[in-house]
Amino acid sequence: MPPPLDIAELLVEASSSQAQDPRQRVRRTWLINALLDLLTTSPASPEGLLEKASLLLSTVLTKKPQTLSSTQATVAEVVELFDLELLRAPMSLPDAPHDTPQLLTLNLANLEKAFYDERSEASCRIAVDYMLVAAKVCVYELHPPPTRSAKRLKTLGTPTDSHKPPEPLHIFPELELEVTVADAHANPILVNGRADWALGYKTRSDALDGTVLVAIEAKRRDRFGAAEAQLLTYLAILRQLRLNARKTNAIVQGCYTDGERYVFVCIDNDGLVAISNVYDIRGVEQRKVVFNYLVTVLETAVRTSPTTSPVKRVCVEEDVRAVGRDFYRKVYCVGEGLQILDEENDEDGVLLELPDVAAA
Repeated sequence: MPPPLDIAELLVEASSSQAQDPRQRVRRTWLINALLDLLTTSPASPEGLLEKASLLLSTVLTKKPQTLSSTQATVAEVVELFDLELLRAPMSLPDAPHDTPQLLTLNLANLEKAFYDERSEASCRIAVDYMLVAAKVCVYELHPPPTRSAKRLKTLGTPTDSHKPPEPLHIFPELELEVTVADAHANPILVNGRADWALGYKTRSDALDGTVLVAIEAKRRDRFGAAEAQLLTYLAILRQLRLNARKTNAIVQGCYTDGERYVFVCIDNDGLVAISNVYDIRGVEQRKVVFNYLVTVLETAVRTSPTTSPVKRVCVEEDVRAVGRDFYRKVYCVGEGLQILDEENDEDGVLLELPDVAAA
């Protein structure tokens, strides 16, 4: 059994993330969190804790983690492994204020006339890209990036220093994701996969540091049902990465689709999983609902991207509160209500906590 000093040195070494591969940082973060949980929850004596910590370290250092791929995972496995809970009530969108853009309708109609092979997953992704681009443009118009003059005022130290606009939300096609978690027997499990689309701030290389908030999965029509487990795996990974990064807001969301049918999914801070009904964009009204769902998903992600000044660390609280509860009800209010934050965070701004529907 290594002496306490050796374990302390291992912890210090494990916590160092400079000039290291992001995947190694993810595994070290899991190790650190496992050790911290051990120290804070175990009733053992100091000697017993030392022995358990040594056993954990030796297991991690000598035993290769088992791998669970998103293509092999089941909904039940993901729920158990990430300690999630499926809500019975479907997630809904109370209103759809945005009209479906005419260009989007035209593009989808032209795509149907082009007779792409419906059995190809690549074909269904074209329709998804049309929807995603239209929703992203809508959010861009609702939340335009700062102008050059605003950026210059910021650098000159004017009062705008206290408010920093949200970082732009980037679309990352084919994004590799992975995280290490422990199973019921404390064995490390490496869960990985490649999301068809992921959206987050910063860069692709920062994805494993908890900067991604949205994932989207597409399947061809005959494999539509298989997309649910894959999307849930990606969202569980994203949530765990944000928890590992000590983000106050760990809410993640997304959808799976075959290019025509869409199902939206959200995991809140407590691990509650809300799933919407199936919507089919071949119907005009349901197409509008899907478009508004995508806009709302992207808009909530923009609203929860970093919004604090690196100098004064001031959250843009009044802006988020001005949006009001109705804004967050659009996606998060289901069943007993999904929890939304109402606390300050260095990077992720402020969110609201929704009451139970029955109490509203």
